[in-house]
Amino acid sequence: MKLFLSSVLTFAVAATFWGCNDILPSAPSAIDQPTDPELAVVVDSSRQFFRNYQRERVVSEGSAKTTAGNYSNFTDGTGTISIGIWKSAGYGNHPIVQTTIDPDYVLVGGGANVDYGGGPGAMLTATYPVLSSTNPVTSTLSTWEARSKDHLSVNPHWLYVYAVGMKLQGVSRQTVYNNMAVWIQNSTTTNHPSVTANVAAGYTCIGGGAFAHYTGAGQLLDGSYPSTTSYGWCASSRDHITADPGYVTAYAVGIHENIPGFGSLRRNTPYVIGATSSGLQRITLNPTSGSVPTCPGAWAVVSTSGGWGRMLTELRLYGPQFAASSKDHLKVSSGYIWLRGVEIYKYQ
Repeated sequence: MKLFLSSVLTFAVAATFWGCNDILPSAPSAIDQPTDPELAVVVDSSRQFFRNYQRERVVSEGSAKTTAGNYSNFTDGTGTISIGIWKSAGYGNHPIVQTTIDPDYVLVGGGANVDYGGGPGAMLTATYPVLSSTNPVTSTLSTWEARSKDHLSVNPHWLYVYAVGMKLQGVSRQTVYNNMAVWIQNSTTTNHPSVTANVAAGYTCIGGGAFAHYTGAGQLLDGSYPSTTSYGWCASSRDHITADPGYVTAYAVGIHENIPGFGSLRRNTPYVIGATSSGLQRITLNPTSGSVPTCPGAWAVVSTSGGWGRMLTELRLYGPQFAASSKDHLKVSSGYIWLRGVEIYKYQ
């Protein structure tokens, strides 16, 4: 796996998407809040970091297994491409959550879901593949991270993070890994930044993510989605109500179009558009028959120029479906979601 950095800013990996039918545990108390450093670490007074807390392998939404068993993998029409989905959780005002896949899979995508209960709301600020070379757990395409925050109004919430791993029949994990690369691109600093990371010729983009960087009130994600070509991943964010210029990073996960010992992969990006006048909106999309989903993408768009904005609260694989949710926040703002997922299949 190769890592490519291309940026107008100095890049640094951070140190260290309405919960629909999720079975939620109660808010953690001081007693049951995880204390193992591998599960929870206080980053600062407003952020808490969780790694694999309540980790489980998803069989279908609403059920999962944490020990070896007969899992319902999603496969393409040939039965030679399979994916697994792993889910972890965290709780707080600004939680950071990482989910790690099993070691025989290669990370190809991921997502997150914010459940803020009946409060004013919380939104995503990051959903992306972790690539820090200083952390052996995250240096081999094995971990997905997401971040969320309440904004201008206190609302502690649950953040669920999903990591998607892939296997190719008859091919070792190392071979798949050796034929993958990640490209990273930073935007300029502005109130509503956006940027696209493109993969190199000979590669196909099969997943991606976004990370909103800010220093004040916050930047909130309103876009993380595949470009209309097969070459890139787009990311966008915005400050909201209170000005806080920042920048956003796009991550494009690419794989060689031809894998030794396997054959050729091809990509589809099915999409659906849904409009709303205000509040929370959720849409889903089924993958194309014969393909297997690898990564969800969505863009929350304001209907009118000068609108306050709509931000992402959910972006994940909900079972085999692509799912996304967006909301306005404290200010009414109409708009729509453009849900666009990535799916792949073996070319024959």
